[in-house]
Amino acid sequence: MIAVKRLKGAGTVAVTALFVYCLANSKEVAEASGKYLALCGTAVVPSLFVFSVLGATVSGSEAFVRLCTAVPFWGTETAVLLLGLCGGVPLGALTALELYRGGSISKRQGEYLCTFSTVPSVSFILSYTSEALDSRLSGLKLLIMTLAAAVLTAVVFKPIMLKKGERKISPTIIVKGKSFSDIITSSAVSALVICGCVVFFGSLSAILPKDLGGFLELSVGISNSKSFVRSASLLGFSGISVLCQVSAVCKGELSASYLIAAKLFQGAVMGVIAYFL
Repeated sequence: MIAVKRLKGAGTVAVTALFVYCLANSKEVAEASGKYLALCGTAVVPSLFVFSVLGATVSGSEAFVRLCTAVPFWGTETAVLLLGLCGGVPLGALTALELYRGGSISKRQGEYLCTFSTVPSVSFILSYTSEALDSRLSGLKLLIMTLAAAVLTAVVFKPIMLKKGERKISPTIIVKGKSFSDIITSSAVSALVICGCVVFFGSLSAILPKDLGGFLELSVGISNSKSFVRSASLLGFSGISVLCQVSAVCKGELSASYLIAAKLFQGAVMGVIAYFL
């Protein structure tokens, strides 16, 4: 109990020190906030919102259940990973949450699905990352590596997280359908939460060393990186901002503890693969 109180006290001191530091660098923080607000309007929302709405619609349909059962043993994993790759980091977690809420899967199965489906989108890797590295080929390699790391994470974490009887995830219950207006509303709220994380961590990254800033926010790390290996590691880990985004959209219903371990694992795997490439 004493140790917990000390940790909380240290956290309060650290946040207070950060607040004072931000005040001392208020101009830089304000400029960075404007920059990342613009990024949300030009990149984050356009690449996320429509896919989030469509993903929620798909995950509540009979067609989704058919897709989950079409691939033996790994059908659900395949479907959720594809949605994550199409719609970006939070969509995999949102789909897992919808399946859990609908009673199709258990809480632990939902948390397991989050570990490998929360990946940067195809559009982010092929456009934003390729442009930062000034190489379309590098972007394509990173996309293949992202997919490979996600599949490896699914294979490694399944026996760690799930008991034998839970390892075959085949939803037998269709997720309870929502009205289109409800889907629009929940997707808009999720987009706002995600943009809030991007602006907050992006603003902090502006007053921190570049390496640490990249650790906080993925887009910052990618834009400052000219190294293929570093970009690969950053894409695998995805940044503190992404972990907070997933935690926020899951609203405490699914734990992010295994996700943190999985993202560190993916970052290490992609870094090693990139090094040997």
